[in-house]
Amino acid sequence: MVGQKGTIRTARWDIYPHCNLNCIHCCAEGLFNYLNSDYLEAESAINLLDKLWRDGITHLNMLGKEPFLHPHIYTILQYACKRGFQVDITTNGTTIKDSDTSLLVNLGLRSIYFSIDGSSPQVNDVIRGEGVFQKALDTMQTLLKEKEREKSSLMVNVNTVLTKMNASDINNIVDLCIANGVSLFKLSHLLDLGNASHNKMSLYLEPREEFQVAEEVMKNIPRHTELAFDILSDRPMFLEYFYKKYEAVLPVRMSGCKACSKEIYIDPIGGISPCLASSAGFSDFSSGYYEHYTTSIFDLKDKPIYELPFFEGFKSAFSLTKDTYSSYVPCNSCPYLTTICYPCPLDSSKGGHLEELCLIAEEELDKLTPEER
Repeated sequence: MVGQKGTIRTARWDIYPHCNLNCIHCCAEGLFNYLNSDYLEAESAINLLDKLWRDGITHLNMLGKEPFLHPHIYTILQYACKRGFQVDITTNGTTIKDSDTSLLVNLGLRSIYFSIDGSSPQVNDVIRGEGVFQKALDTMQTLLKEKEREKSSLMVNVNTVLTKMNASDINNIVDLCIANGVSLFKLSHLLDLGNASHNKMSLYLEPREEFQVAEEVMKNIPRHTELAFDILSDRPMFLEYFYKKYEAVLPVRMSGCKACSKEIYIDPIGGISPCLASSAGFSDFSSGYYEHYTTSIFDLKDKPIYELPFFEGFKSAFSLTKDTYSSYVPCNSCPYLTTICYPCPLDSSKGGHLEELCLIAEEELDKLTPEER
């Protein structure tokens, strides 16, 4: 098992390559153009799950595009939960039938994330499409009622991607989560991929603006005792500042690169790679050049996944040590570097990368009074 030689426990699995929406900030648009076929049928998906389990994977982070469009999604989820995986799944919430909510609540999932980017149709639907807000909200409310009726431990969460278009609405989304009994509100960074890369002018916030939005949420956390928060938590310096300034306790986890150390990536047809950014493997480790290259998990047979050539190649070319980040400003002077934060080594190989959000947090930490520190 991986656990005997490494620490890989999580697989991010984009299980289905299509979506019924075309959100203007979708980072997955165009991601699967290299595929020769669509998705794994139920039997192949179950074989993949067996392989992952034998190799020590215990946590599945299932995404899509839209996973609930997969024709065998409930069969796959049911098998994964019975096998013992901790399963988190993310959905736009528009394709789940009311008749399936009881099954979904009782499958044994750890959590289901609803992608909601506004507290009303006026905000959300400009980003995600006409009529999407009400469909997603209705599905989420039906699921929450079924969860309560069944006394299920399933966490029903909301994930919001922070953009210019919803920045002034974030606290309203928080209130929406509280009013509906949501377990956790997660505020995520916008990735420069897919549709988002073509809509930068209307979507991207300046770092200071992004920081200010996060701080406004932090100010409201003490009065919201039941809703948990995960606010831009891939920045440890953020967490330190908000803890000291507002006594806000946010989840602390390994940030940044998890490739070949904590996590693997799987595409819709079972292609395995170090991470989503590498899109399926590296061909020239010495230069850091990478291209679409898929190693099918079904070609491994009895070979464990951690013995794939790209694992050792990736780790030798992009070792997650301080030397790798020597030119990565300001991370090279951060106390969290290589303790709980590992910035993407693909960027660090280019040098001169400026993490402005972390610099802002550091500036704000310096402004704290002695009592706050």
